[in-house]
Amino acid sequence: MADNEPLLKPLLDEWPEVGFVLKAHGVRGDLCVQPFNQQSESLGDAQRIKIGAKVFELLRSKRSQKFFIVSLAGVADRDAAHALKGEPVMMQRQDLDLGEGEFLLSDLIGLVAYDDNDKRLGVVEGVETGVQDRLVVVAEDEEFQVPLVDALVPSIDVENKRIVLNLPEGLPTIKRET
Repeated sequence: MADNEPLLKPLLDEWPEVGFVLKAHGVRGDLCVQPFNQQSESLGDAQRIKIGAKVFELLRSKRSQKFFIVSLAGVADRDAAHALKGEPVMMQRQDLDLGEGEFLLSDLIGLVAYDDNDKRLGVVEGVETGVQDRLVVVAEDEEFQVPLVDALVPSIDVENKRIVLNLPEGLPTIKRET
């Protein structure tokens, strides 16, 4: 684990990222927010969100196709909304409506990775998001990334800090400098 992990993890837990500002919407300061989880309705029920380092009161939020259109106190025009484009959007964990067995990507950080024969492979140190989310796993002086798909990650047990990986042969690794 990285030296700063004990400090970083509580921050991720308190205000986890749930999406990002896609673009400004209209001329009155509304924003289009793209959630990471397309099925989540949490942004529709939130009272406050954090964008970048600033906490905003959420005045209005409505689902529109694959994103939410939100109005925030203190963001009154298109220029102010446009300045937030690309910024991460966070919500307080207690405001998220996580169902049984659901978790956030940030919850995977710190899990110990094993193969299906119970051999320890390393520790999840990060999650790279994008078209395909990937776990960043560190084992001693090596690092490797595993696509977060059922075929390669058949079991995730956040409560017991354990994840099972079904690694393909020849998975490239990166030597870490010590």
